[in-house]
Amino acid sequence: SSIAHSAWAVLLLKQDKVDEAIEHSLRSLSIAPEFAEAHNDLGVGLARQGKLTEAVEQYRRALAIKPEYDEAQNNWGVVVVRQGDIPQALEHFRQALVNNPDNPDAHTNWGNAFVRLGKPDEAIGHYQLALRIRPDNADAHHNWGVALARQGKLAEAIEHFRSALAIQPTHAEARDYLERATQLLRNPESNSRPQ
Repeated sequence: SSIAHSAWAVLLLKQDKVDEAIEHSLRSLSIAPEFAEAHNDLGVGLARQGKLTEAVEQYRRALAIKPEYDEAQNNWGVVVVRQGDIPQALEHFRQALVNNPDNPDAHTNWGNAFVRLGKPDEAIGHYQLALRIRPDNADAHHNWGVALARQGKLAEAIEHFRSALAIQPTHAEARDYLERATQLLRNPESNSRPQ
């Protein structure tokens, strides 16, 4: 069934088996061409392959079918960030949150966009909201830590990197930032703040 293929696609994406996930999304859509979730899943797979234009087309299709679909808006925003249009990405994250104010990924991604704009103060509020909604969000902790590190608040940043690692011990970026921030806190002259 289309739902079963879509469920397999989601599971395979979580396992980074992108080619297989795309195959299941395409099978789902061959059975039910108007299945918004399958278009979204296909978009995620295509984005992971670097096929950003094709991914955007899948998010457009998902939203044409289901205009209130917050995950498709959020995922489209992530692709737009990769394409370098932060203001447009913020509009997608805003719309995702209009559709579902409790979408922790949209809050995290909105925060990430603000960090890219050099506005870590504005980012932190979105990380706080993401963590209120989903306290086990390792990425929100890590990204909050990055925002704090960019403000020079290394001790606070370290706590968030540690929280990210407590939730997800394999979070390589959090581990790297923790090491760099700890080194800088011990020896401020050793380097500049983590970027």
